[in-house]
Amino acid sequence: MKFTLNRAEAEIKGFSEPGTYNVAVVACKEAPLDKNGDGGVVLRYRSDDGRSINDRFSLKETMLWRVNALAAVTNVEISDGESFDFSVPGAFTEFLSRWVGQRLKITLEQDGQYLRIRKLEKADPEPF
Repeated sequence: MKFTLNRAEAEIKGFSEPGTYNVAVVACKEAPLDKNGDGGVVLRYRSDDGRSINDRFSLKETMLWRVNALAAVTNVEISDGESFDFSVPGAFTEFLSRWVGQRLKITLEQDGQYLRIRKLEKADPEPF
């Protein structure tokens, strides 16, 4: 196998404009505590053309609805009614790592100078 080094291919390209995009979850890592001392996990989404964006899931009861929304739009193999103890260190990260490889559709909207994820939907079917 031949390989040609090309550092430009290592560049992480972000999304540059609002819109709706099919993406896959490509990475999951524990996030540093936020300014309120709340923990969380960051999922990285990547489009087929290599653009990516991070999505922080806060470990707060008022924000856990987002995990249910993520489960509703993907084919992750977790049964409704299954319970998880996120008080165990690393458990939230381990739980969300189940989404790596899952496809979904995200809608990005402009929020000041940043693009924010405003909607999660089922991904369009992949072409044959």
